[in-house]
Amino acid sequence: MTKKNVPATTPSLDDAVKEINSIYNKAQIQCAIEIGKYLLAEFFDNDINKALSKNPDKEISLRTISEHDSINIDYPNLSKMVRIADQEKEIADSCDGFAELTYSHKSELIKIKDSNKKIRLAIDCIKFKWSVRKLAEKVKAAKKPKKDSDKSKQSIAAANEFIKIINKAMKVPVIKVTNEDKGLLDELKQKKKDELLQKTKEMKKRFESMNAECEKLITKLEATKAN
Repeated sequence: MTKKNVPATTPSLDDAVKEINSIYNKAQIQCAIEIGKYLLAEFFDNDINKALSKNPDKEISLRTISEHDSINIDYPNLSKMVRIADQEKEIADSCDGFAELTYSHKSELIKIKDSNKKIRLAIDCIKFKWSVRKLAEKVKAAKKPKKDSDKSKQSIAAANEFIKIINKAMKVPVIKVTNEDKGLLDELKQKKKDELLQKTKEMKKRFESMNAECEKLITKLEATKAN
């Protein structure tokens, strides 16, 4: 009995586009990595800093290569390729699925200098299937410096606390003993005199301690101002 030929299933348009993009992406990344690795190894001792250095005394640079009459790649793309190649070497082994990221995703990640931060972004990008636009937003946020570091916030809180204490202390009325007061004090019984004397000594000691701390604070603030 002769077997009938079963026609192959034609992929849907969406599946076809997905496959085409996947093939193109792999080819694009592989091309970038190979060119980047070649440039790093042959001209810059596998040192990304040397490759990106703008030292005018360098014998050869990415810019001079890009300005050659016969080359088909401009300077921005050559620069991107060496950074992608270096990035591949830097984090590919630390991030499962990194090879599956597109060229555009990897082009965003090269903008992050901190390796740990870059790895975390790559992991989240793979895990949550971020689009290039979403990753670009995350990269931009990661690069944006914080207005106040944790240490700075603690310093501001401490300064505010000092100001609050000083304001409270400034509201304490100044004690002035007049001749009339002296006459009234003479009329007090010894027990009440002793109590008042003890409280006055405690207050004096407290203010002497506050005065010493104020002197320390003044010295530190004036030294900071001088710097």
